[in-house]
Amino acid sequence: LRFLPDETPPTAAAASSTPVKERATIRLGSSGADVQTWTTYLHANYSYGVRVQPGQYFGADTEVATRTFQANCKIGVDGVVGPKTWAAAETRGLT
Repeated sequence: LRFLPDETPPTAAAASSTPVKERATIRLGSSGADVQTWTTYLHANYSYGVRVQPGQYFGADTEVATRTFQANCKIGVDGVVGPKTWAAAETRGLT
């Protein structure tokens, strides 16, 4: 790849499966601020036809949407939002 002088090449972190921001591993039944972040992100960007409601509880609809997100990102599909899922979301606009 060639980069123009004012362009910055992608960092190794951007291609990593480690999220930039430290976040909890969340799953069905989890609650808290990271669940709020995840459900808000899914609701706004990737609800996949299920009713993901932003909130601090990780319910069954969030798990279905999470599994679909993981499959579309070609990462392990387990319905658990861990480092690889957070990193995939960050490369797709999660802040």
